Amino acid sequence: MSRKIDALDRRKARVRRALRAAALADDEIILAHRDSEWTGHAPILEEDIALANIAQDELGHAMLYLGLRADLDGDGGYDLEIAKRTKYLKDFDIVHRPGLNEELAATSVMGSQIA
Repeated sequence: MSRKIDALDRRKARVRRALRAAALADDEIILAHRDSEWTGHAPILEEDIALANIAQDELGHAMLYLGLRADLDGDGGYDLEIAKRTKYLKDFDIVHRPGLNEELAATSVMGSQIA
């Protein structure tokens, strides 16, 4: 009986960590968006570039947390975040197919690096 309880406690702890990682990812996405709003308004070019880099770093942190969440919970973090925002995608006739979009993006980036 105690083994079942231990396994359940470990599962609950994993779920709590996964939810915390998702919350941190949401925070990082919001910070990145807010930082990007300031891009182009800095009085000096170096400050403008720094703000853009900070926004990109925040997005990188969000992707890290989403990857951690996917590892802890067993599902795709990016696909989960996109699935939460499907009503916005429909307004612009964007269709998200899990797994396919990542491959298309990787192919696009690889093609631009080769040329």
